[in-house]
Amino acid sequence: MLNKEMVYIGMLLSKYVAMTIVDVVTTFIGKLWYGDLTKYGIRRPTKGPFQLKAATGKTPVIDIGTVKKIQSGDIKVEATYNSDYLSMFISVNHAKLKYLLIIYVLTLIITVALIFLIFQ
Repeated sequence: MLNKEMVYIGMLLSKYVAMTIVDVVTTFIGKLWYGDLTKYGIRRPTKGPFQLKAATGKTPVIDIGTVKKIQSGDIKVEATYNSDYLSMFISVNHAKLKYLLIIYVLTLIITVALIFLIFQ
């Protein structure tokens, strides 16, 4: 779990040290800042964030607000893992958040459909 400041530190370090060292340092800072998230069901990939980005071009992302909701118990994480990629299925405990999630998904689908129709 890294925020933008941690990523900035990692990018500065990557100019001077090996990528594995950058991953170790930024991951350590992230653990200090956010604590151990494995007790909430969030596990880190086997590769560090910068190695994963360099190797696959993809970065696992989770919103900081979502992490706070997970830590408070509003959101329960049910996770499955496939090699280095993290696939999380988040089930929301509260009805209000379920409706917000449904509205968000519907809005996203409509937006994508409109963009597709406009640029077709």
